[in-house]
Amino acid sequence: MVYYNVLTKKQEELENVVIVDEPKEKKFVVCIPHCGVYIPEMCLSHLNIESERFFHDADVYTDILFDLVDIGGVVIKTMINRDVVDPNRARTNDTKEGVIRSISFDKTKLIKHRYSPEERELLLKQFYDPFHRRLKKEIESIRKKYGRVLLLNGHSMADQIPATRKKKEQRKRPDFCLGTQDGMSADEKILQVFEKSLRANAKKINAAVEVNYPFKGYTGITSQYARPSQGYHSIVLEVNKRLYLEENKKPRYNMIKKINAIIANIMVDVVQYI
Repeated sequence: MVYYNVLTKKQEELENVVIVDEPKEKKFVVCIPHCGVYIPEMCLSHLNIESERFFHDADVYTDILFDLVDIGGVVIKTMINRDVVDPNRARTNDTKEGVIRSISFDKTKLIKHRYSPEERELLLKQFYDPFHRRLKKEIESIRKKYGRVLLLNGHSMADQIPATRKKKEQRKRPDFCLGTQDGMSADEKILQVFEKSLRANAKKINAAVEVNYPFKGYTGITSQYARPSQGYHSIVLEVNKRLYLEENKKPRYNMIKKINAIIANIMVDVVQYI
């Protein structure tokens, strides 16, 4: 199938939109729901694809930042742009900022022509459901094997506070945000070890860490799978894009490599408590 790449601004062929990278020994699950830069051809007539928001809203390069296969992470990601279908929203969320967005974070209008109910359902069946089926399968497999499972929900965030969040955020965004649903998304020991390791490793690049600011992780995937009392533990980690993107949007691959190593170090510390 043909897709439009918002990075290259070219039409490209994609064989699979849900990509799963599997280690030899599965120890935990990594979910990367927003790294996608592809827009399905069927959506092009509906969207303002000339808008730069499709790039800015994407968590670009998080597929590299959170590549943790070598240390036992099952990495699940979608290549579809979040402004087309957002797997980190509830399937039934039909608001302007819901599963199929009509406005961007800065309130830019994304959709020129609304989807029909049939088109909307087709998008969800093709690009939302397969992602969640595979995510659930991997989570349940590890939970069944070990009696508990940790899901790391990997994201990046814009340094500038978008218009839609001005009332929620009153201070500068940190370099790293650890989202724990106010300490309720995972076992207390897991969260303690994760935070301690994150702070120690962040110091290596002089990066600032905040817990539950600006994101707590109450939306979408984390809320769905965070049930510590039943052995389902979930953590959100947000990386500020200012750490690894130049002003011209070009990636700083040396910093991407360092951040990936930081996250890997954290998970090595945490995995023994899963």
